[in-house]
Amino acid sequence: MLPSIEVRGRDELHRRFREFPKKYTAAVAKTMQASLLILQGSAPKYPRPPAGSTYRRTGTLGRSLGISMSGGKVEKPDLFVVRKGGGYQEARFGTRLHYAPYVVGDASSQQAGHMKHWWTVPQTLLRAARPKIDRAFEKLAEALAAYLDRNKQP
Repeated sequence: MLPSIEVRGRDELHRRFREFPKKYTAAVAKTMQASLLILQGSAPKYPRPPAGSTYRRTGTLGRSLGISMSGGKVEKPDLFVVRKGGGYQEARFGTRLHYAPYVVGDASSQQAGHMKHWWTVPQTLLRAARPKIDRAFEKLAEALAAYLDRNKQP
């Protein structure tokens, strides 16, 4: 008599692998949306005006980013998009205001010299949000692995 091995659960595992791309895409999109909310929620309050400034702030830039002058999210920003394309997904957060790069743009190349007292989206917001965003993606990886392992929903 020849020894035999019986494998159980193989069909179930194959089913999970077949469904994985759809589950993965949906779970990544959800995590990317959460990441945008984390990024938006990391906005500090408007900085104090420079000494001697007579400019009256309107809050337009903050509203276009979906934040209040006192910081934090209040509404949807001009750019709040998660989309799939070419085998990847991308998320975009921001404003369409033409002057925004000169106020809250990259501090090393775009931010105007007279706006250096402002926080920036690429540095300040992302630096503050990064630990929470990293945790969200770590949870995503664990959930996807658990789905393949035990058929739990991500």
